Amino acid sequence: MEEPKSVNDHGGAGWQWTFWIVMLWAGFVGASITACGAGFLRPEAFTFLPHYLQDRPWYELIYDTGGTDMATYQARELGHLLTYLDSRFILESVLAGYPHFFSVTHYLLLLGGGLLLWQIGAQSLRLPRLVTLGLVLLLWTSPTAFLFSSYYRGGKIGLCFGTLLLAAVWFSFQQTPAVARRRERQLLVWLGLAALLLPMFDKQGLVFLFVGAAFCGQRALVTQQWKDRAALLAIGAALFVALAYNWIIGPLLTQRLGHAEPDLTYQSLPIFSFLRDPRHIAVVFFGAPLMAVNSLQFVAGNLTMGVFLAALGAIYWLLTEVRTTGIEPWRSFFRPTRLYLALLCLVVALFAVLLIRSPLMFTNEHRRFFYSAPLAAVWIVALAVLASLCQQRWPARRDWLSVGMAVLVIGNVFALLEHRFVLREGSYAAYRQSARRLTYALAPSRILRQGVDPAEASARLAAAPHAFEVGPRATDRDPIFLVLLARYGERVKTDLSRTPQPAATAR
Repeated sequence: MEEPKSVNDHGGAGWQWTFWIVMLWAGFVGASITACGAGFLRPEAFTFLPHYLQDRPWYELIYDTGGTDMATYQARELGHLLTYLDSRFILESVLAGYPHFFSVTHYLLLLGGGLLLWQIGAQSLRLPRLVTLGLVLLLWTSPTAFLFSSYYRGGKIGLCFGTLLLAAVWFSFQQTPAVARRRERQLLVWLGLAALLLPMFDKQGLVFLFVGAAFCGQRALVTQQWKDRAALLAIGAALFVALAYNWIIGPLLTQRLGHAEPDLTYQSLPIFSFLRDPRHIAVVFFGAPLMAVNSLQFVAGNLTMGVFLAALGAIYWLLTEVRTTGIEPWRSFFRPTRLYLALLCLVVALFAVLLIRSPLMFTNEHRRFFYSAPLAAVWIVALAVLASLCQQRWPARRDWLSVGMAVLVIGNVFALLEHRFVLREGSYAAYRQSARRLTYALAPSRILRQGVDPAEASARLAAAPHAFEVGPRATDRDPIFLVLLARYGERVKTDLSRTPQPAATAR
């Protein structure tokens, strides 16, 4: 008779596996930085970095929309805080003699996301260890995680982490025994707080929060259980606070701390101008489905379109095997197949909204990087649930799950060559030249030899052009070089003042 498997046989969490995930993450960081080279600097970075390195309190900087969101207010201060931390890390690295333009919060949040995925797969869904590890690797080998790690906005990868945090707390709350009332209450509070974080990272998070509230509402209607009703209450409260912050609290703080009147025009869609432009309509009509497909395709093995569509059909067939709760006719509306189709339509709608806002997002780069980062978390959690359903449907063949996950990870790894080529040779080529040139100029042996006096750097910074000038600039008119040189000169001056000077020889 076969012995029952322990928690660790199913992939339970222990300090050993946490240790190996951290070691694997360290290798991922090294491989990512090596593949990225000097990275890139988008034009907006020439405004962001000088802004966040001002001698002002951090809370004033993140509410100053003139330097964070091009004078528009979007209620994503937690994302601005991540960018502020990256700016300070870059400054300290330059002062220490190691210039770079990588995002430290990007890599740290991916480590947190990997640990959360381990908890979701190993503890909550009871998946095999190799399958759970494969889910972590799918996240880390996605193009937006592996290659888009340079200094820019931290909100998108923050929303990816926040989505995984919300999913992990929800699974833990659902599986807590009814007798553990205290733990249930604690997790319910954490569920509301995790939900509230989503729109604070990025504007896409508000859409995620609405979807989460709708999902909890569906669960509460179908199951009629206390836990689902409590989860709906927590998510609903978070949504109410988020909307109040977006329209009332945030603008007041911006006016008080940022010393500017908040401009809320970016929070509305240009529907009328969109409907009058046939080319814009065509971009949305064809681009939104393609970007939605790519958001899953590039995180799940980079499957060819034919295989990918066949996989979507197989998922639909698998969900038809899932029994719905209850027998009431109205509950059949919420069966898994319809929820699956609703998820696909929501992702298409999300990209449609992005393209209505700016059709310039429909590029080779945007299809692979940045805007797909939050959806990577959604898709990987969906893959984890799908793997759990397969394990329940065919328990004797669960080893095939590890084989399938390995195929997806290998596909992701080989696809990185294509993604890297697009990032290096496409429209980001000029951005890479800027990062490479600045990294070279900021080296300790060269930073004081660029023909710019550190004492004059601050004065020149005020006259230097900031955003939307593509390509490398002369160091005497480069805002990033000037602000870092000024800080470097201050550090050198401070070090010299602390160094004992030799006594003057008497004549």
